Amino acid sequence: MTDPTDIPENSPFDLGMRTVLESYQHQCLMLLDELHEAWADIRKLKGDARTLVAMNDALTAELRALKAAR
Repeated sequence: MTDPTDIPENSPFDLGMRTVLESYQHQCLMLLDELHEAWADIRKLKGDARTLVAMNDALTAELRALKAAR
């Protein structure tokens, strides 16, 4: 019969597994990275929207000028 003290006990820490806290911290860091990326995308899209509005205003003014000249 095998002596139970002869069986090596491998805890999750011995196997290099993360603790629950470390897993949550890692998940939080990944979510923060996604959040920063989303805010950067929003800033870029706001700039793009401002550019499109300015282009639309310029084209509308040009169209009015052409209609008035006709």
